[in-house]
Amino acid sequence: MIKKKWPLDYLDFGQQLIDTGWKVVENMQLPSSVLDATIMLAFLHEDNIMVYVYGDGCLLFKDQAGNLGTIEIAFTHNAPYFLTYWHDEERRHEYAKEDAKPLLISASAF
Repeated sequence: MIKKKWPLDYLDFGQQLIDTGWKVVENMQLPSSVLDATIMLAFLHEDNIMVYVYGDGCLLFKDQAGNLGTIEIAFTHNAPYFLTYWHDEERRHEYAKEDAKPLLISASAF
């Protein structure tokens, strides 16, 4: 078993995800757009939780005191930056034309 360094590198892990997905799609002769999806993953390591989000969505969390909060990840033109854009230069450039910095993050506690 190969031991990975913690925390896992966000960019490297995302690249591994899309590379694997891309191979599956090519083998199944499907359009790459089937991979246009948000991916949310949470990793527990000892007492730490690391959450990776590729795309958009909302995370609900509860701290040790029982307080709830949210983190919302959105994009200015209602189009998440999917991992598929990492493999498709034309789509990546088209996406970048819409807004140079489209990421919006908001947090709340209640």
